[in-house]
Amino acid sequence: MIFMTAVLTAQLLATGGTPRVGQPLGRFPESEEPLLQEVVPVVPVDRDEYRLAPGDMLVVTIEGGVSEYLLSVGVLPMDRCQVTLDGRLNVSGIGSIHVEGMSISEAQHTFDNLVRSGFPSLRAELSLAYPRMVGVEVRGMVEKPGRYSMYATERVSDVILKAGGIRLYGSQYGRGVTGSGDAVPVDLSMEPFTGSLRSDPMLGGLVTVEMLPCDFPVFIQSAEGFYTHDIGSGGMSVPDLLSEAAPISGGVDLPASFVSVMGGGTVPVWRWDGGYTGYILSPGDTLNLVPGRNTVFVGGAVKNPGPVLFCPGAGVDWYIQSAGGFSADADINDISIIHSRGVLEVDSRDSLPVPGNSSIEVHYNWISKNREYVALLVTTIGLVFTMIQISK
Repeated sequence: MIFMTAVLTAQLLATGGTPRVGQPLGRFPESEEPLLQEVVPVVPVDRDEYRLAPGDMLVVTIEGGVSEYLLSVGVLPMDRCQVTLDGRLNVSGIGSIHVEGMSISEAQHTFDNLVRSGFPSLRAELSLAYPRMVGVEVRGMVEKPGRYSMYATERVSDVILKAGGIRLYGSQYGRGVTGSGDAVPVDLSMEPFTGSLRSDPMLGGLVTVEMLPCDFPVFIQSAEGFYTHDIGSGGMSVPDLLSEAAPISGGVDLPASFVSVMGGGTVPVWRWDGGYTGYILSPGDTLNLVPGRNTVFVGGAVKNPGPVLFCPGAGVDWYIQSAGGFSADADINDISIIHSRGVLEVDSRDSLPVPGNSSIEVHYNWISKNREYVALLVTTIGLVFTMIQISK
């Protein structure tokens, strides 16, 4: 609490206002609620990615506790230590190391060497308790450019959200600039099917974030709104766009969706008899995504039958794996995609994307489908064998 108060007080003196997390620095809050109502975001921190700097609060934990002797020389079983303005970490009873610019893993290695020099049998662990606050200038194609107060563990996408999001004609591409002037690439498009952003750096170390305008825009009209996506000079297929456009979250009826071509006319996105039409989007085109059901039902011979969240562009195998995979009595070569427009027979190797508002039925193998006949046949064979043995 003392640390947070000190940091916020320093910002107050520097900006002439009372900064809130995620609010522009230098502006007063709209209400008189307590300043520390905002809490430190609880996010996993990569010990090799996060770089320490003055203001970070670390926890030093001694494995197995400490003896009376260690207590007498000032070593505590758990100690909170703030990185000082000159970049040092001072640990009671153990000593001091320089950690500014180091990752947590690198600081741990340096600290281990310090501990072994004075206490060979002692083992201690460093961990991040509270990240420092940083001021980041947001520029370019955002709704509310300005300087924002954020935690160093938050990412570019977080401060873009606080700045009102990307403007129309704004690109998913941008750049961050560190205090030393180095440029860091930003790419807020999604990796296919994983949902992770391709390049979303932590804000610690960045002083400026700039989002760039679209050079090759395609417009997307969906339930989430109207926005643009930069497809590059070579164009982009519809499934590739659906895979990497961050605002697409499912609930799309592909057969009913279409592309409005910039030069005039429309092109269907998906045909029931062949999947995606193969149309390559050009700058200026508009992809119109018609809302549909958010789920695809997977039933039959799978381990966990039930609804699966619709993922645009995903194939049969992806949905089956999402439903736990095939059960032991499945026929992997006999699968049906059931839609209001018909039934399509496929197998698990088929890469045809599954449309929204449909169901996948994995059929059982011959033995499972004819279980009663198989049981009767086995019983009959057993009786015949028994009669043969008796006759002998």
